[in-house]
Amino acid sequence: MFRGTDWESKDAMNLGAEVSNMKKQWAERGNSDNPREIVKPVKFSKHSEVMTMKQLKDKEISHAFEVYCYESLIWGLVNPDNFKTYYLANEEKQREKMPEYKKAGLVVDYIPTLDQILKEGEEILKGYEKEIRELSPTPKKLQNDAIFLGIKIDD
Repeated sequence: MFRGTDWESKDAMNLGAEVSNMKKQWAERGNSDNPREIVKPVKFSKHSEVMTMKQLKDKEISHAFEVYCYESLIWGLVNPDNFKTYYLANEEKQREKMPEYKKAGLVVDYIPTLDQILKEGEEILKGYEKEIRELSPTPKKLQNDAIFLGIKIDD
């Protein structure tokens, strides 16, 4: 989505302004404590009932996924406590439904904790870098914008 962006140019995205605009949109949408209600889902049914791998490579569909993931990621980074509260409540509901899943014939090995999901996410990124290509380093301007917004940055 931002590949090839010159983060040092005067026209580079200002993360603070971007987040400010998103917060206004989220406030207009209502319950900003629930990411599933606040981040508008992407509707793919207008394209097809079933998506093929080829369709996922379509620029319009790929861009829609990127925008959805980007907004979701920003929401989580800006609202870490709300996200954690949401996830823990959802995790508990899923655990309570395990007998129902089993009865329906679904095989669910486990409901991952938030820490497990984050660890698995790190492993996916490491695998991507190993098998496909290394991720670009995070531009200093973007890091500074994130720190200004109160987002914790690990070195």
